[in-house]
Amino acid sequence: MKTLSELVDYLIKKLFNEPDLTDIKLDDISIMDWSIEMLGLGVRSYKCLRNIGIKNVHELVEYLYKFKTKVGFIANTRNMNEQCANEIIGKLHKLGVIPKNKYNI
Repeated sequence: MKTLSELVDYLIKKLFNEPDLTDIKLDDISIMDWSIEMLGLGVRSYKCLRNIGIKNVHELVEYLYKFKTKVGFIANTRNMNEQCANEIIGKLHKLGVIPKNKYNI
């Protein structure tokens, strides 16, 4: 079992090196199973997602893919603005969960 500080160090190294995270596991938890708290979003972005019932990255990606554009994502999410959408999509791009050319920010 890793300590919290070891996990944080590991995540920071992986996030800033733009890794291919599709096969990385943290103690058998894939990125798609991460809770949205682990994304380190701002308060407004986090609350927008929690208010629509999104609890993990998998649910977020499914919700995002329902909309063809970032404008659709913003329009269909209560209290979402462009800055929040850019933050959320940017985190998903950085993690490699969605392609770089999808929902350009």
